[in-house]
Amino acid sequence: MITLKTDKKRLALFIALVCASSCVEADEAIEFNTDVLDASDRYNVDLQRFSEGNFVTPGEYLLDVRINSQEIPQQSIRYIVDPANPHKSMACLTPQQLELLALKEEALTYIHPISAACYDISRLPGVVLNNSAGVLDITVPQAWMKYTDPDWTPPERWDNGVAGLIFDYSVSGQATHYEQGGDRYRSLSGYGQTGFNLGAWRFSWPVSSQLRFG
Repeated sequence: MITLKTDKKRLALFIALVCASSCVEADEAIEFNTDVLDASDRYNVDLQRFSEGNFVTPGEYLLDVRINSQEIPQQSIRYIVDPANPHKSMACLTPQQLELLALKEEALTYIHPISAACYDISRLPGVVLNNSAGVLDITVPQAWMKYTDPDWTPPERWDNGVAGLIFDYSVSGQATHYEQGGDRYRSLSGYGQTGFNLGAWRFSWPVSSQLRFG
């Protein structure tokens, strides 16, 4: 009886170790069973891509962008298959989007273009990219940033607004009648401002006029 109990304990310990080992291996690599797919071309579906963490299906997405917790206006971000690893994806930033990050010139030397319209920021030392809930969250060492004040909006992110004309005015009149002597005075005053916006330029002229007559 003692031997039987000991064997059962050893068997239980062995099973526990096997389960623990399986769990560790499962954390390192995720495998999918394609038999659960109700599709005739299940063998043409590459599920290995989704075994990699932070994988985004290649395509174009309208995403909110943050860099070091600072918000950047919503951008259309294109994801492609990583040329170095077909089971990973990477975010392609255009030259204009790269400029919005306000990185130092020294940092830009680490970011090589995949093409004329695709820059892979993951090449920057110390950068961390996270894709979740419609947000591309970028974290970079503060030493790579042009500005360190979290409340300062870099000029690279200033919006020039819409080109247009401005015309604002106000007119007021006054009439005065003196009972003694019967004199009457009238006045008309006008104030206004006109101008136009063109790109980052703002032009405006104040205008004022006053008329008095009896």
